[in-house]
Amino acid sequence: MKEYVFKIIAENGKCRVELPEIKINGEYQAPDLMAALTTEFLDSVCSDAARDTEGFIKAAVTNLKALQLARQLRDADRKVN
Repeated sequence: MKEYVFKIIAENGKCRVELPEIKINGEYQAPDLMAALTTEFLDSVCSDAARDTEGFIKAAVTNLKALQLARQLRDADRKVN
């Protein structure tokens, strides 16, 4: 079993993410690729949040609400069908 840990730390009103170093070599496995993509995504999110914290928070809340609503609709549709 492989396990990757991403630690999100909030200090003095700022967030940072501690990411594991993930090396991608010639042997690609789904967990390694998922962790590497997650690392790249988190790095990008941290950069966006640092540049415009207020805008990031507003967009994140809006996106999360939309995703939760979509999930609820999907789950309701599965129960009906």
